[in-house]
Amino acid sequence: MPRYALYGLLLDSELECPKLVPAEAPDAEPDVRIRLGPMPQALDDAKKKGVLYQISPDRFLLGLGKIARYLVSEGREIVIERVPGGSDDAVRVFLFGSVFGALLHQRGVLPLHGSAVMPSRGTTIFAGPSGSGKSTLAAAASIPSSVSGFGPGAATPQAGWTRRNFPSTS
Repeated sequence: MPRYALYGLLLDSELECPKLVPAEAPDAEPDVRIRLGPMPQALDDAKKKGVLYQISPDRFLLGLGKIARYLVSEGREIVIERVPGGSDDAVRVFLFGSVFGALLHQRGVLPLHGSAVMPSRGTTIFAGPSGSGKSTLAAAASIPSSVSGFGPGAATPQAGWTRRNFPSTS
């Protein structure tokens, strides 16, 4: 099974993830397992329900019609039930977006999506909804600093509060 490193976590994944960093830790116990398989249609103990999702104290269920269904459990496991005809690329987009955001949240990590400027005295991250001007603001604030398209990231005390391990899509 392929192993990957992401957000400081070691992943075992039954789904190939070519944009992730391969991990060289053959004997280490993985932090997260990503597997393919069936899952329940609903969470018996759901505390919150939306059109596409259900949340219980330790699980998150997301159903995306023609792509896949995802079950995140206890910040340690993600099960993916593919919909016939769904592409692996589409499955990965939601896996490393909403689904991994739920996993990080379950692990007590604050997931972020934004743009960052890195002047000589630290880093400032501009976070907000898509299309709200994060990249534009970072570009304007960066002269003569460097600009980074932050993409998905995670705020953790262990990483000095920011960790970017996933390629930016912007």
